Amino acid sequence: MSSYFEQAANEILGATERVAAAVEEGASILFSAASSSSSSSGGEKANIDTDDLMMGEEEDIAMDGFGGSTLEGIADGVLSDIMSAQSGPQTPWEHFEAFRHAINWSEPLVRYLLIFHAILFLLTIYTVSKRASFHSRIILLVFLFLLVRSAEYLNAYGNDHWEDFATQNYFDKGGIFIGLLFSCPLLLNCLIMLVCYMREAGSLLVEVKKMEMVAKKKKKNKDKGEAPSSSSRGKTNKKKTTKKD
Repeated sequence: MSSYFEQAANEILGATERVAAAVEEGASILFSAASSSSSSSGGEKANIDTDDLMMGEEEDIAMDGFGGSTLEGIADGVLSDIMSAQSGPQTPWEHFEAFRHAINWSEPLVRYLLIFHAILFLLTIYTVSKRASFHSRIILLVFLFLLVRSAEYLNAYGNDHWEDFATQNYFDKGGIFIGLLFSCPLLLNCLIMLVCYMREAGSLLVEVKKMEMVAKKKKKNKDKGEAPSSSSRGKTNKKKTTKKD
């Protein structure tokens, strides 16, 4: 059995040696033929071959540059998206800080807006007090509602004409600036007014119930007082009739 394997191995080695010898012989023949043909043809063929080689290399470089630029652009876009997603704000507090730093608080537009909200807040506190009339409360509440309702139109106008009154465009399509710095304080004033009105309505309801209970007690006491007086009047009338008899 071992002799069989040794014989097979020897045959394989012999075959590989013969193949290697044939390859070497063919290569030597090819090199000799190429050298003879190049010496006979002269420099023209060599120039043509070098020109073809250079053109092929330029085409390969161009194709590599085109494919490389496309792939590099895609890779750069993906990396920029990943980096922006990682470097952007993640928590609500980070979003708040990013929004706070994005606004120029010394800008006249922002200052006038804060003054406007301060005035409306003082008016709200005055109207919820008992010194203000019912009509003034309704007028202020309707005015605040109209301002909140017009926030979308104000945002569109600001997006078109922001260069006239601001240093940067705060009025994006999402309406973050107009929603947080314009609508939210107005809605807060409306909420304060509604809460105060509900408390006032509740206190008035309690007072009305108390007055009803007091009126019922007075009516009961009055009915009880009228009953003995009527009986005493009947007794006096009977005494008078007996005396006459």
